[in-house]
Amino acid sequence: MKRKIFKWTIAIILVIFVSNIPIVSLFIGVFTQTKFFDDYSYKYSSGLGNFRINDGDLRGGDPNARYKTLIKKFNTYKKDNPKDTILYRNFKINILKFWFWREYIAEKRYCLPYKELPKEESTKTN
Repeated sequence: MKRKIFKWTIAIILVIFVSNIPIVSLFIGVFTQTKFFDDYSYKYSSGLGNFRINDGDLRGGDPNARYKTLIKKFNTYKKDNPKDTILYRNFKINILKFWFWREYIAEKRYCLPYKELPKEESTKTN
């Protein structure tokens, strides 16, 4: 019985490890429709919601280069708006998607605090 539990534990760890290899993670993400090439699903906003940007609008090939561009743009925004100083990510981390665990640890964009995307004010028609 202990041997069977040990084998299953090793198998689960191996699946998690292999699924976090970048090319495998990308394949699983595209196949499960949780990863997109345009990266418009990664949204950021300031505390007041006046600064909003999508990851797909940023320059850079890798996520850390896009993160640096994001920080530069937000620092430029903060110069004009000194009261709005906190940048939030508007996308959740889903720990059940174990094929993204490497990204959650390695990429800086996941270190930003989470805040739900501010809702647009609905226009009233009377």
